[in-house]
Amino acid sequence: MAGITLMEVVMKRIYVLALLLVSAAASAEIYKWKDASGNWQYSDQPPPAAVKGKATVVKTKDQPVSAMPGTKVNPVSTATASSAAAETASAPKKVNPQACQEAQIRLRFLQGATQMRMTNEKGVTEFLPAEKKKEEIAAAQKRIEDNCE
Repeated sequence: MAGITLMEVVMKRIYVLALLLVSAAASAEIYKWKDASGNWQYSDQPPPAAVKGKATVVKTKDQPVSAMPGTKVNPVSTATASSAAAETASAPKKVNPQACQEAQIRLRFLQGATQMRMTNEKGVTEFLPAEKKKEEIAAAQKRIEDNCE
């Protein structure tokens, strides 16, 4: 009877390690809640205490680990955006700890996601293009700038 080869031992260990990694990824929870601005937030971290009871756990069983729906972004005209920027620049900065924390969570999620899905106006799920992801990251950074100390 032949003994077990080194290659067989290594392959068994790789197989066990792969099973452990898959089971760890499958047990992760994704939380979903609406922030104070009415925007949907997604995170692998529990939401802030103020909205903890309103958060739901997203069922991710049938979704790839790297794909979660993004938020709908309504286009803003440049005139509206520039007037809002002018008002913000002249007004004193308002620190909002909850909005700050939510923006930081959103930014970490966006930066960590490799591929994101979102639902368009017709209700069809599509992948978020890289350019849109950059826009979402910039918007989250702006919210951090506006709401954090």
